[in-house]
Amino acid sequence: MTEMRKRTIGAITLLSAFLVSPVASWASEASVSADTYISRANGALNFGNLPDMSVGPGNSALIRFDLSALQSLGLGSADIQKATLTIYVSKILVSGSVDLAEVQTPWAESTVTYNAAPAAYAPPAIDSDIAATQAGFLTFDVTGIVRNWLVDGHPNNGVEISVNAANPNTSFLADSKENTATSHAAFLDATLGGAGAAGTLAGDVTGAPGATVVGMVGGSTAANIHAAELLANAATAAPTPNAIPKAGADGTLAPGWLPPAGNGAMSVIGSQTLASSPQPVRATSRTWSFPFQGMYQAGVAGFAANLPASGAPTPTSAGGTDPAAVLEWPVGQNAYYAWWDFILPRGYVSKTPIGYTVASRSNDSMHAAILRPSWACVSTGTVDAPNWTAADPVSIAVAGNNGRALTTGSITPSCATTDAAYVKFVVDTTGLTSPFDLISVSFNVQGSM
Repeated sequence: MTEMRKRTIGAITLLSAFLVSPVASWASEASVSADTYISRANGALNFGNLPDMSVGPGNSALIRFDLSALQSLGLGSADIQKATLTIYVSKILVSGSVDLAEVQTPWAESTVTYNAAPAAYAPPAIDSDIAATQAGFLTFDVTGIVRNWLVDGHPNNGVEISVNAANPNTSFLADSKENTATSHAAFLDATLGGAGAAGTLAGDVTGAPGATVVGMVGGSTAANIHAAELLANAATAAPTPNAIPKAGADGTLAPGWLPPAGNGAMSVIGSQTLASSPQPVRATSRTWSFPFQGMYQAGVAGFAANLPASGAPTPTSAGGTDPAAVLEWPVGQNAYYAWWDFILPRGYVSKTPIGYTVASRSNDSMHAAILRPSWACVSTGTVDAPNWTAADPVSIAVAGNNGRALTTGSITPSCATTDAAYVKFVVDTTGLTSPFDLISVSFNVQGSM
C-alpha cells in the first residue's frame, strides 16, 4: 500500500471517529524539522547536510520535530496518551544500547558542532538502555518529553541520542531527512484522546460538492481537523473507478464519493499537506554505472584512478592470498586526493544527481575518516584544468578491524550531456591510527533512451 493511500485511509478513519464517537482518540504524526549529529573526534565540524547520523563513541544524534499541528489543539497532559519517536538504523557497526534525552538549549542544524553542543536536561536519560542490535526501525518512548513541550512549557529543542554508559562501544548509522535514497526520516507519533481531545462535529456531510463541515473539537474549530473537512468536500456526484465510499453523520454510508487516493486527491493531516497528482509520461530511462577498482598482476598493484604528482594515495596490496589492489591514504593528513572522469550518457539531464558507492577499510574501528567529494564538468574537447566545486563532506565509519565499510551518497553537477564528469575524493585521515584503504568506487548516472 502506498504512503499516500495509507495516509488518506488514516484521514477517513479520523473523520469517522469524529462522526460516530463522543470521545475521540486518534494518532497524530509530527515530521522532523532538523536532524544531524555531533562528533567529539571532529569537534569543529558540522554534519547537518549528511544523509546519515552517526551514533557511537563520542558521536550523538540531534533531532527536532515540527509540533505546530499539535500545539494548535490546546492539549492537556491527560490528552497525550502516548508518544513515540522512531528512527531508521541503516547499519549496525557495534551492537549495544543507547539513551535518549530531552535537549534544553537551542541549536541549528546547519551550524551545531560538538564544540558548541546544546545542553540536556538533568537527569539526562528519559528513555535509557534501548537495545540497538540490528538494522531497521528503532523506537523510543517520549511521552514525558512531548508533555513537557506541549503542556509544561519546555521549549522544543528536540532530543539527543547517545550511547549508553554500560555499552560505550555501541555504534550505528541512522537515516537523516537528507537521505533521499531511502527517505526513512525520523518521525514522532502521538496518541491523543480524553476529554480535552473530544468534541462534536456537525454540518452538511451528504456529499454535495459544496458541502461545508463545521464544528468544535476540544475547543478548537474545524479548521484544526482539515482532514475531515477536505475529505467531505471532495465528494463527487458520481463514482469514478476506485472511488472511496463516504460515511454519513450517523455512521452509515451516505450519498457521494471520495476520489481515489493517488489520482489527484488531497488530504491534510494536522498542518501537513500531502498532494498527489497523475504522473507525467516520461521517456524510458536507464542507469549507467562507471565502476573503478584495483588490479593486482605479477606482483604489481594498480588502481583505476587519476593521481596527482604529489600528495597522492598509493596503490598497494590488500595483503593475504590472492589479494585485491587498494588505494591507500596515510594517517594524519587532510589533503591527499584521487579523481576519476567519465563521459555522461546521451540523454543526461543537467543537474541530475550522480550517485556513488565507496568500499573502504581501515584497522582503526574507533574513528571515522572524512570523505570530501568535489565535482567538475569538462567539455569533450579538453581533458584538463577542471574547475572543482566542493560537495558536502561524508563521514565514513569503519565496521571493525580490517572490516569493510560501504558508503553511499550523491553529488549534483551542472554538466551537459556528453560532457566529461570529473569527481575528486579528498580523504581526511586526521585522527586515524591506521591507513585508509579505498577498495573500489562506482558512480551511477541516469539518462533517457
